[in-house]
Amino acid sequence: MPFDYLNWTRQLKAVEREFVAIRLSSELLWEKAKLDPTILRGVAFPDIARARENLEGTFLIRMFAEFEAALRQYWRTYRPTDVPFRVRDLIEGVAASAHIDYDLSTEAHNVRRYRNFLAHHHEPDTIVQIPLTAARHSLNRFLSYLYRR
Repeated sequence: MPFDYLNWTRQLKAVEREFVAIRLSSELLWEKAKLDPTILRGVAFPDIARARENLEGTFLIRMFAEFEAALRQYWRTYRPTDVPFRVRDLIEGVAASAHIDYDLSTEAHNVRRYRNFLAHHHEPDTIVQIPLTAARHSLNRFLSYLYRR
């Protein structure tokens, strides 16, 4: 299957739109539950508060998974070798083969490090928080170089 750059950029945007939809839904639920707490079947206000607090990070993890899948598909399409297991190596390998600017690969690594922090909590405390829209922008810029191939 050929690498479809536009499909992958649409996928990243779709994750961002889902985030906006769920954020709006959680805000509406919060307001309705304040008026009628009986609508909270099996959850409580602290559960909703935590979900709302973690929502953007959850969707950043999903978005990065789509980005990683795009890179793996690109590698399988254009590289005759096994796909690197570690995402750090995958980003570096794709960046080298597609002649992607150092700054763009650094941005992708920054999103990867933030994703690792969110998912595994094993990155240093100096991690830089990246808003979902900024992450999408960085990852799509990286992918745009693959379109030029």
